[in-house]
Amino acid sequence: MKTNEIEINKRIEVLIQNLGLNINSFSKKIGIQNNVTIGNIIKGRQSPGYTTIMMILKTFPNLNTDWLIKGEGNMFNDNATEESVSMVHEKEIQYKTESLSITLAGNYLDVLMQKITSIDEKLSIISKNTNK
Repeated sequence: MKTNEIEINKRIEVLIQNLGLNINSFSKKIGIQNNVTIGNIIKGRQSPGYTTIMMILKTFPNLNTDWLIKGEGNMFNDNATEESVSMVHEKEIQYKTESLSITLAGNYLDVLMQKITSIDEKLSIISKNTNK
């Protein structure tokens, strides 16, 4: 089946797959807070509105507008597929790395707080014993 024979909802699904994203990460990336809208579009329950299409095109400037709207031409302009996919993967890896770093830092702070509390308790006991 040629891409121009595929409805726009399926082209969006193909785009998401080619970018290596899922519905949730794609929704967030284009600025939609929940994944229900994109999920409904992919399932054919609703058509993408002008705003959604513009959000997609602004987020992925190398995306071929004709391909997205009419199914004509290549998905990406001028051999930009590899660059766009690579860029998305790099950003996703960066995000995951930063998230992991933040999580690890938070866990480390929790451990430090527990140690400080333990030291405070020991100092309190020592202080009481020295005052006797």
